[in-house]
This record gives sequence, structure tokens and C-alpha cells, in this order.
Amino acid sequence: MAALMIDYEALAAEAAKLQAEGDAMSECIEKITSIVNALPEIWQAETGTKYVEQYFDLEPGLKETVELISDMVTQMNQISTNFQDTDTGMAGQM
Repeated sequence: MAALMIDYEALAAEAAKLQAEGDAMSECIEKITSIVNALPEIWQAETGTKYVEQYFDLEPGLKETVELISDMVTQMNQISTNFQDTDTGMAGQM
């Protein structure tokens, strides 16, 4: 039989850390995108064009990762709340 244990405060703290890192990642992507957008002004060559194209081919995946992190945070918070509410409700029935 599997045991179930959730430290609600610890889970919320980890979700907050994950959210902060997701926010930092989003800011980083924005900064990198800004830098890459400026490259054609200073790097006018086929290699520069390819570099920019390569980044923009990968950018959607980076943004999807940030969205995934945000979804994970939401799910962690919902799971914690649901388990806590259920546990509190069941304890009140005893």
C-alpha cells in the first residue's frame, strides 16, 4: 500500500520558487529575443541571417517551456488546496 503525505506549506513554497524561476526564464527569453532582433543591424551576412532564423525556430519551444512551468505551478497549488480542503473536511466529519 502506498502512503500519501503532503506538506501543504512546503508544496506552496516550492510552487512559489518554481513560479519565480519561470518568471526569470521568461524575462531571459525576452532579453535574448531583443538581442537577436538587433543582430541584423550589426551582422549582415548569411551566417547572421541563419543564426537569427535558427533562434526564432527554437523560440516557440522556449516559450512553451515557460507556459509548462506556469501550468505546473497552477497544478501544484490546486492539488495542495484540494488535498488540504478534503483532509480538513474529512477531519471535521469525525
